Amino acid sequence: MKKIVLSTSVMGLLSLFLIISCKKTSNSTSPSTTDEMALQTTATTNAEDQSDLQNDDDAIAGDATSAAELSPGFGTFSAGNSATIGTFGITDTTYIDSTSLPGILIDKLAFKLRIPRIILKYKGWKDLSSGYTKTGKITMEIINSKKWVDVGAILKETYNVTITRGNKTRVYTGTRYVTNVSGGNRFSGLPINSVYTMHAYDTVTFDKGSQRICWITRKNSFNKQALIFTTGGDSTINGSLCTIGGTTRFGKSFLVQAPQDIISSRDCGFDKPISGVRIHTSSTSSNSKQMVTLTFGVDSLGNPITQGCAWGYKVNWLKLNGNQGTVTIQY
Repeated sequence: MKKIVLSTSVMGLLSLFLIISCKKTSNSTSPSTTDEMALQTTATTNAEDQSDLQNDDDAIAGDATSAAELSPGFGTFSAGNSATIGTFGITDTTYIDSTSLPGILIDKLAFKLRIPRIILKYKGWKDLSSGYTKTGKITMEIINSKKWVDVGAILKETYNVTITRGNKTRVYTGTRYVTNVSGGNRFSGLPINSVYTMHAYDTVTFDKGSQRICWITRKNSFNKQALIFTTGGDSTINGSLCTIGGTTRFGKSFLVQAPQDIISSRDCGFDKPISGVRIHTSSTSSNSKQMVTLTFGVDSLGNPITQGCAWGYKVNWLKLNGNQGTVTIQY
């Protein structure tokens, strides 16, 4: 369970509530403690959704990319038979693989029909390193007559995946298009930086049935020597680089700006970024805008780390009384 450190203590909030209650008159327009707490709940929920859903999206996309890279020659067929030419010139005649990726079965039976399609099926195992349990499947297909290792190869992914972590379950359905910008893959030596873009249309269903519907545009890179993962936006809207937009679980429109890339490492965990900034802007019931800033890679006090691994990320928003609200959330 995530630990939240509030900038204002519970006793402080109770004292504030009593002071407001004593001073409030029928003509007062000061925001109530209840209104402030409701705003804080919305701000922190949107922030946690943004962090959690980005990690989930990375996990799903990473599994799909790994399956494509572990399927030799995905996208190109050998002459005269239904086998595929491997990435390094090896012929692949195995159509079911349940050993390359833990908890995943890679179904390549479509290769027999000379169709460049792979179906990734989750076995429902819990990944002890990340705490994820995944069920469902991803269907992947090269759509522009290239091998996945070729520069410009486009992989279409159609997915219906359920992720459970702790006491939370989220269901992801949608379509993603991944373009191999750099060529090569994570298992080849060159290029050192594996770069690809991801454009998706995604629906996330939460435990109680609420949904977040969004589009996603991201540009990712993976440094194979340093084992560093970097993700940024891949769309410019009104002069700002953006990565996600759509409708929140509260039914309000939102947009996420990406002024600073999010960076994570294998040593600290790819789901625990060491730096990065996202700005989540959503509409409110009064037709105003709520801006929430997420600063990744901080210590328990909300200060940016200078070395080592991060404790969590900091959330900032403007309170109704004009002051800054701050919450620090543990990864």
